[in-house]
Amino acid sequence: MGASGLPEVATTEQGLSATELSTLLLLLADTRELAEQSRAERSDAEARADRAGSKAETLQIEIDGMTTALASLEAQLMSAVAALESAEARIQALEGELALTQQRAVSAEGSLVHLETARAEVATSEAALQAELADMRQSTSWRATAPIRSVAGALHRNHVVP
Repeated sequence: MGASGLPEVATTEQGLSATELSTLLLLLADTRELAEQSRAERSDAEARADRAGSKAETLQIEIDGMTTALASLEAQLMSAVAALESAEARIQALEGELALTQQRAVSAEGSLVHLETARAEVATSEAALQAELADMRQSTSWRATAPIRSVAGALHRNHVVP
């Protein structure tokens, strides 16, 4: 064995010169070094692939969690939309009722104005009749016929006159 750890080969047996042999040994050393670098790079690539796989698993877990949260939020949104649609329907119904109530209020106001006018007319008529009655009671003929009315009232009360 030679100093390089390789078996010594005679130049004459292999047909290689010392320079060629030295070149081959250098190429073998370079090949070993490249193979070692390749193994190191492969090991680094595998480590990166493991880290990437781990990150991918973590991200997949996060995605699954977010997907679940999204589904929950979509369900809440659908529930809120249904509640909103129900509220809008109730608002429309209440607006219809309000319109009818406002129509009745306008009608009632018209009736109230009419009734107040009629009440004022009745009050005016009553005042006029009260004044006329007072004038009649103060008249001479009323006072002169008072004894006759008194006797007629007594007869009616005693059922003497039908």
